[in-house]
Amino acid sequence: MEYTKIKKIWVVGASSGIGEALAKKLVEDGKHVTISARSQDKLNAIAHHYQNMNAIAIDVTDAKSISMAMDKIGDFDCLIQCAGTYKPDNIDNFSAENFINHFSVNVIGTGNLLDPVLKYFKRKGHGHIAITASVAGYHGLPQSLSYGPTKAALINLCEALAIELYDTDISVQVINPGFVETPLTAQNDFDMPMIISAEKAADIIVKGLKKGKFEITFPWLFSRILRRIGALPYALSIPLIHKS
Repeated sequence: MEYTKIKKIWVVGASSGIGEALAKKLVEDGKHVTISARSQDKLNAIAHHYQNMNAIAIDVTDAKSISMAMDKIGDFDCLIQCAGTYKPDNIDNFSAENFINHFSVNVIGTGNLLDPVLKYFKRKGHGHIAITASVAGYHGLPQSLSYGPTKAALINLCEALAIELYDTDISVQVINPGFVETPLTAQNDFDMPMIISAEKAADIIVKGLKKGKFEITFPWLFSRILRRIGALPYALSIPLIHKS
């Protein structure tokens, strides 16, 4: 579905970070936006400033809350899934609990959204889905034992969706950010190359939505470097990333 035909957008994971900045940018671009996340208070504080924005709290791990939200939203043309969790971990602090929580929110939560949204768009005959993964899904990275695998799963999911929906009017895009200034990346105690603001990320995403290409990724140079490293044989890529 072309961006110019999209009128109403549902942004999930919009109480902070990329999701919040993107929702604001989309309203400024003339779209009617529904924002969702777990905290109704945070959502209300954001939506209060915009006439064409409304706020409905959901928990992506709770399928019932998603169904109830869709009943309240009514008609919409586009889902942008930005909800996710991140806690850096390595071999010294890895835990099954953290690993499971990442998959519960990032992967299962996305599945909980896709189930009713795909059915709705199929009935409607058109729609657009954009899912936020990460360049961390390109290759295994340090401090990302739990987070990286979830993003690799989301990239694979988007690829499969794009194949399944190729001959339909339901379009799919994957959003693969590098480092962006958000409350989640504020946890990091290591250098974050080419980090950009959430507002800059939102600008790039909107431009990517307009272009309609399958992948929206940024910063371009950082993404390209990781792509090329990921294309190397493991005998080269693993020691190269280890040393960086």
